[in-house]
Amino acid sequence: LNYASADIEDEMLYIGHDIMVIPRDVMLYAENDRDAEKLTVYTYAIDTSRIEERKDLYDTENLKGDALSVQVTGMLMKNWYEKVSDGVRYDYIYNTQQYGTRHNFNYLHLSLESAGNLFNAISHLTKSNTDQNGIKYIFGVPYSQYIRATAEYKHYFYVGKKSTFVTRVIAGIGLPYNNSTAMPYEKSFFGGGPTTIRAWHLRYLGPGNFLSDNQDILERIGDIQLVINLEHRFPIISIFEGALFADIGNVWLTHQSQEFPDGQFNLKTLPQSTAVGIGFGLRANISILTLRCDLAIPLYDPGMQSSHRWRPPYWKLSQTTANFGIDYPF
Repeated sequence: LNYASADIEDEMLYIGHDIMVIPRDVMLYAENDRDAEKLTVYTYAIDTSRIEERKDLYDTENLKGDALSVQVTGMLMKNWYEKVSDGVRYDYIYNTQQYGTRHNFNYLHLSLESAGNLFNAISHLTKSNTDQNGIKYIFGVPYSQYIRATAEYKHYFYVGKKSTFVTRVIAGIGLPYNNSTAMPYEKSFFGGGPTTIRAWHLRYLGPGNFLSDNQDILERIGDIQLVINLEHRFPIISIFEGALFADIGNVWLTHQSQEFPDGQFNLKTLPQSTAVGIGFGLRANISILTLRCDLAIPLYDPGMQSSHRWRPPYWKLSQTTANFGIDYPF
């Protein structure tokens, strides 16, 4: 159920209600269209291709010894267990873009989501089962309770007739409570990826200063996200344009974790736990599509030993991350 109201042309409020049943060992991903010209609400789909590609990691029978204890149990298992989620989300979008012109504009997207309150009320009324850990069940499945807030701000500054300088800030936090001790996996925040911190692959960054010698760790997740993007876009020749960019940010946990030591958010150590990546992008504007290839490399890596976090002395071509996509990253 979704309701949308538009008081004026560039302000929109979305109110959505979702009920999701997430089977065990099935992972969901959120598709988020962040293009300034398209105002859409989040949708969900089963990422079956990714499960197939990493089937050996999802099959706990194939994980032995320490790998099993680190990758599947503890915090990550709490994120993945079979559950049902009832959520209400409010989205507010403010966009001053004047389509067809090159006037500077601002874009703001605020989102607030709460889940589990309806099921919590039903469980109290029906006196549903509670396990030995105090977790309540509904329809025979535990339900999630959390609150999640995100904010995204973008400013487009047009330089001359064809160049553009774009800044973006993303901030988000998720807090489980009552019937949940961890955020659902699909509602957690992830570091890296082609639209945020491009010098790291998706889920290969963070949380915080977490340092792991095990590169096969299944997922790196966070309860807090902060991202700052700076990108200068300029024409090259014909349909091709280039981009110089810097990406700053990371994901953090709201609590201490044995699985992710040094992953907790701490304002005093925020600079030391914030990643910085830089890069160059090549884009091809073909008809209504923009094909994109962004090459990025870490400038500062909070996941390394403190003496090796500034990466230029250790740069290698193999450390470059290639990001391919359709349309601009933001």
